[in-house]
Amino acid sequence: QKRREDELERQTGRLLALNQAAHTITANLSLHETLRNILNSARKVVEAQGASLFLINKDNPDELIVVAADGSGSDILHGLRVPVGEGVAGYVAREAKSQLVGDAELEPRHYKGVDEQTGLSTHALIAVPLINADRVIGVLEVVNKMNESYFTQDDVHLLESMAGTAAVSIVNARLFDETQRRVNELATILNASGAASSTLQFSQVLEGIAN
Repeated sequence: QKRREDELERQTGRLLALNQAAHTITANLSLHETLRNILNSARKVVEAQGASLFLINKDNPDELIVVAADGSGSDILHGLRVPVGEGVAGYVAREAKSQLVGDAELEPRHYKGVDEQTGLSTHALIAVPLINADRVIGVLEVVNKMNESYFTQDDVHLLESMAGTAAVSIVNARLFDETQRRVNELATILNASGAASSTLQFSQVLEGIAN
């Protein structure tokens, strides 16, 4: 009975965490804030020490780029490029399948160069694909469970549940940012056009006075 109660409490806690994560991820429209919220939520939901978010390069669909990272060495990770198909993240992007790595030292696909650059020792990780409209747009990866614990399949399922909301939010945020950029460009053009028109009208007035 006690075990069933503990399990029910654990499942309830996970559902509440997922619900909170969904609200947090969709709270902002800008891409920068959306990416930041996804990483923060992912770390909290599975109690990870670090997280990174890879997106498919728009100019080269065979390449992933780390567009956001949280945790030790995150500044170094930002901008890291990984070919699709290479490393754990690259494999996940190509196969559109989540991966749970219990011991990174024994995982041949783990790119140890990242650890060397960041000074972070990766013991375990989970990588899940971000899929929108049946197309992989990126990969969400978390590393090292807090308190020296281990990731489980339940953690994988939690991240997979988050990934759907995250992917849609990223696509929407990209559209929002693009729309804002076009609106700003149009406003600049209209302002320049208005200024030119005012200058022309002023010149015409001066010309009329002179005549």
